[in-house]
Amino acid sequence: MLYAALGNRVREVGCLCVIAKASIDGGHIQEGIDAARAALAMSEAMEDTWGQINAAAQLVPGLLDRGAYGAKRTLSANGPWP
Repeated sequence: MLYAALGNRVREVGCLCVIAKASIDGGHIQEGIDAARAALAMSEAMEDTWGQINAAAQLVPGLLDRGAYGAKRTLSANGPWP
């Protein structure tokens, strides 16, 4: 990814979120989940709340498609929101 090569981690998170959404919508659920989890981990490390929200918004549909309802509840409980 271009932004990874440039060292722009915020934009890299955004790109990973787009990849996650496209993968999940295209039926490549695990690839989308992996991209969303990577984006979530990066945004948590940077303390980027909007990145965490974006990553979670992409991750939840993939988890629901996989039937991982417990993981979704944990994600909701541990999110950056009050």
